[in-house]
Amino acid sequence: MAIGLVSACSSAQGDVAIENSLDACIALQPAKLAKIESALFLPTTWTVRKSTGECGCKSALISYRVTAGPRSEVIATGVLSSLNKQNYAFLINPDAGIAYGERYSLFIGCAG
Repeated sequence: MAIGLVSACSSAQGDVAIENSLDACIALQPAKLAKIESALFLPTTWTVRKSTGECGCKSALISYRVTAGPRSEVIATGVLSSLNKQNYAFLINPDAGIAYGERYSLFIGCAG
């Protein structure tokens, strides 16, 4: 499977480096981090280029994980469908009161 595009976005709440191993199938355009109650989310706009099956996935499900801090601690994970997506807000930090050095990494790939 090909290594995906690495991009980044920044805001007052922190930086997010994005590693999208499905970039050939689904391009993500990140917006600025949004704080909703005590959590941080990264809103994205999707462009579906081709089926996730063409990128090596066995289903339309996509998984993601967010790491942060000096030990790359996993702080959020999720699974979602790539079907009929145009926008999605990834959970980056479920408790923005906990500081991880203001640097996050979002990894996107096939589920399962």
